[in-house]
Order: sequence, then structure tokens, then C-alpha cells
Amino acid sequence: MKTALDSAYSLELESISFCEEEGVLHAVLVELIQADEPSDVMVGDVLITDSYAVEATSKSRRFHLRFQSLATWQVVTEVLILPEMGDEGDTTGVLQIKTDSAYFEFVKTYHGCFESISSAGEFFHYQIYTEWRRLDVIAGEPPEIEVIP
Repeated sequence: MKTALDSAYSLELESISFCEEEGVLHAVLVELIQADEPSDVMVGDVLITDSYAVEATSKSRRFHLRFQSLATWQVVTEVLILPEMGDEGDTTGVLQIKTDSAYFEFVKTYHGCFESISSAGEFFHYQIYTEWRRLDVIAGEPPEIEVIP
């Protein structure tokens, strides 16, 4: 799903919070900007040459996401995350919509109240990969996205 998030070179999750009173999940993603000059990086005993660092700078934009009609969510923190094989859905942008995924099946199977919640409407698995984390949200509609310069 193409959104304003696709205009960023790379992103990282800066903050996430759930507002109980509103029933809304708030996530702020910060834009990571590629360095102008390459540098060498030592990883263990291996020297990686001509790599370009990415980092948040004073020029970085922030993206405030508001998920409503929320069933559940999770943040997976890993250095290397590979996309789930066999997932189906719209993966054309940073914000992906999964109509069938292992996480969605887990929620349907093991979250006892999901069936009663989902009777109010259709739910989807929204997924965002950042540099070091993956955000998974099961909600009835895509998030509102506000770009903060």
C-alpha cells in the first residue's frame, strides 16, 4: 500500500503508545537519512568498505501513525528480520497489508475474544518493517498518517 512513508529513504520506530481512553495505537516513525560519504565498518573480524550509514538528523521527518479499530499489535525487535514466507497481501509499500499471514492466523486462533471483535467488521494485518524493528497491527482500517516536518 503506497503512503507518505514511501518517501523516506529508511525509517525507525521512535515511539509507540496505546491510549486506552481513545482505543488508539500511536506510533511515531523517524526518517533515517543516508550519509553523504561512504565509510568503512568493522563487523567482528570483517571489514565492510564503502558503506553508507543511515541516521536520524535535524532534516529527518517524523510520521505519526494512528491505528483505530484495533484488535492487537506487537513490535518485534531484531537486528535482522526476514519477511514471512507465504504471506499474502499488498506488499507494494512500506505499509504492507497482509490478508493472510502467520501472525494473523495466530491471533485468530489464540486470542479468545478476536472472533467476537471481528464480527463487527473485517480486520487486516498491517505490517511495517523498519531498520531494526517490525510493527504488526491487526486493525479494521489502515492508519491515519501525519507527516511532521
